[in-house]
Amino acid sequence: MAEQKKHFLPGTDVVGRGIYLRPHQPYVLKDYLFPRNEVYDYYLSDTDSNFSVPKHYAVNSSTPMPINRMLNQTLIEESWELLDKQMGLDANLAASVEAFSVDAQSNQSKHLRSEKAAYYALRSSFIPLWTVYIPNALRLSKTTSTDGMSSMDSAEDLPEAAIDETTIMAPFKHKHRRQYERFFARYGTHYVRRAWVGGKATLIFIVSESAGLSKEQVQAGIKASYIMLGSTNAQGTFQSEKEKLLEQSECQIFGKGGDELKLASLNSLDENAYNKWVESIKKTPGVIELDVIGIWTLISDPEKAKALQAAYRTTTVFRPISAIFRMNEKVYFLRGNKYFYYDIETNSSVKPNSIVKLWPCLAEKQFERIDAALTIKSLHSDIGEKLQQKLYFFKDTEYIRLSIDERRFDVDIFQNITDESLDRLELDGIPDDILKKLKEIDNHEFMEKENFLELLKERLGVEKAHQHESLILQHAKMAELTIDEGYPKQISDGWPGVPFERIDAALNIGGHTGIYLFSGQHYVRFNIAQNRVDDGYQEPQRINERWAGVSFERIDAAIAWEDGKVYFFREDEYIRYDMTLYRADPGYPKPLIGEYAEDWSFFSDYQQ
Repeated sequence: MAEQKKHFLPGTDVVGRGIYLRPHQPYVLKDYLFPRNEVYDYYLSDTDSNFSVPKHYAVNSSTPMPINRMLNQTLIEESWELLDKQMGLDANLAASVEAFSVDAQSNQSKHLRSEKAAYYALRSSFIPLWTVYIPNALRLSKTTSTDGMSSMDSAEDLPEAAIDETTIMAPFKHKHRRQYERFFARYGTHYVRRAWVGGKATLIFIVSESAGLSKEQVQAGIKASYIMLGSTNAQGTFQSEKEKLLEQSECQIFGKGGDELKLASLNSLDENAYNKWVESIKKTPGVIELDVIGIWTLISDPEKAKALQAAYRTTTVFRPISAIFRMNEKVYFLRGNKYFYYDIETNSSVKPNSIVKLWPCLAEKQFERIDAALTIKSLHSDIGEKLQQKLYFFKDTEYIRLSIDERRFDVDIFQNITDESLDRLELDGIPDDILKKLKEIDNHEFMEKENFLELLKERLGVEKAHQHESLILQHAKMAELTIDEGYPKQISDGWPGVPFERIDAALNIGGHTGIYLFSGQHYVRFNIAQNRVDDGYQEPQRINERWAGVSFERIDAAIAWEDGKVYFFREDEYIRYDMTLYRADPGYPKPLIGEYAEDWSFFSDYQQ
C-alpha cells in the first residue's frame, strides 16, 4: 500500500515568501524566495501526525513570544488615533533594516472608528503552539528576530534567494520610481522570516463617553472575563462591571485559529467560552503572527540595497502636513521648515525645499517653521483695507501677513542662478536652456511689457512660452512676497476674541464670515470685515460636535475647494467634508501614503 502523502506543516506555507506591505492596506503574499524542493519529516506531538518541512526551515515548539505580545493583553485608549497607532504598521520601522512582527489579521478594524467621543478597549489573547522560521535568514540580515533569539546555524548554508538584482536601479533616483515599484510588485517589499502558529483572538469594545462608564470600570469589566477573575469569589467586585460593559458597548471580534463558532462566542466575556475556544486551537491552528524584514536585506549589492530601501521609504513614510494653501493652480504643502507644491494641471509635484529659500523674507522674522496658513482674496478689512492676494502664516503665538504684488515681476531669482537653485528650478520643470534665456531679460522689460506672455513669446518662442508661462509666472510672484508693515503680531492682538494661544489650522471657505481657526479639539469662526469672532463663537466649539463626521482628535491643516468640499488633514489621513450637506462624505477618513503627492487619493478625489 502506497504511503500517504504528508502535508506541509502549517506555517511553512508563508515563511520564505515575499510580502507586500503598505500602511492602511492589507498585506499581499508573493512567491517563495527560497527553494522548497527538498523536505524532511517533522513529528507534531499535539496532533500525533508527521508533516513535511522544507530543508532550510526550522520548527520551534517552545513558542517564543514576539515583542509586545503576551498571553492575555488589555489596552484601553481614549481615542481611536492612539489605539490605531498601537495596532497599525509603523512605516518608519517598516522602512528600516530591523525585523518586526505583523498581525496576520491586520487592517480589519479600520471601520470601527466612532464619530463621537469614546473609549476603545482591546482584549487580545495570543496562544502560539509553534513557530516556523528560516534560521540562516536571521543571520544574513544581521539582526535578531523579534523574539530576541538568534540562530547558531552556519550562514553558509543559506539558500540563495530567487531575486533578479539586475532590474534594481542604483543609486536611488525619483525618476526610477516606477521601476522600483515593479520590483516590489513582483517580489514584495519584505519577506517572511518566521510565522507563529496557534490561535489569536482580539476583542475591541467601543464605549461612548455618554454611556457614563469610566476607564477604570471598562478595565474591570474586561478583567472579569479572564480565568479566575470571573470565578464566584470575584463576582462581587467584577461581575457587575462586566455586565455594564456588555450593555453599554459595541464589540467586534477578530481572530484566527480554533473553532470559528467558539471564537465568535468570546463576545460574551464568559470564562467557559474562552476555555472551549482555547481547547479547539490544537485541532485547527492558524498562522497568527509574521516576523518580516525588508527585502533589501537580501540584496547582495549594497548600493542596490540602499536604493530599494530609499524607494520604499519614499513611497511609504508620510510626514504630517503643518499647513496647506493654494495659489492659482498650485497647492503648497508645508512641513516644518520645508515646502513642496503640487501642480494641478500637470499632476506632478516638486522635490521638498526650504521655506526660506522660496520666501527669504520669512527668515528675517524667524518664521522658518509654519503652524498654519491662510489665503484671503478680494475682501476688505474692518478699516476698509483691500485684502488682495494676502497670505497669512501662523507660528506659535504670532502671525504675519504677506502680500504679492502682481503688477511687478522681479527676475532676480533667474538672474542669480546657483547650482542649487538651478537644480530646484529644473525639478520644477524649467529646462536649463529656458533659464539661460530668462537670465538675459532685464527687470524693466517685465515692468514695461503689459502682456507678460508676449514678452516670453519674443524670447522663448510661442510653443515654449505657452508651455512654461505658468511656472515662470509663479516663481516671479513667489519671489515678490513681502511682509506687510507692522508684522509679525500677536494672534491675540490681530484676531480679537480668538481664545487660542496658537493655531493648528486655518480655513477660508469664502466671504467675510468664512474664516475658521482650529486649535486642539476646538475652533472658532471669525468675521474679518468686522474684525471679531462671530456671534455664537465667543466660547470655542468642539470640532466633532459641529463638523459631523470629522472624527479627528485635532486638525493639522485644512483647505477649501471651489466645489464646496473642505479637506481636513490629520497625521497620515484626511477627511472630505461637504459644506452643502454639512457632514463628512461617506468612506472617510482615507489614508495618505508616501511622499509622492500625485499618488494621494486627495487629488484624485478632487479631479473626480
